Amino acid sequence: MSIPVMECGVSTLPLDCLNPRHLCRVFIIFLNVFRTFCFLACFCFTLVAHVVTNLCMIINAK
Repeated sequence: MSIPVMECGVSTLPLDCLNPRHLCRVFIIFLNVFRTFCFLACFCFTLVAHVVTNLCMIINAK
């Protein structure tokens, strides 16, 4: 019998999910998602702040 490839699934034991290679892969995926989320949040915040600043300047100019 060959040793099955360790994958995190419903049918596998939880201990299979704790091998370092899998944890590393999950961590990298998490970092990529987190980085993308931060970029989008920062972009949206900058856009909103820019629009609000322009609106305030227009309102104050009147």
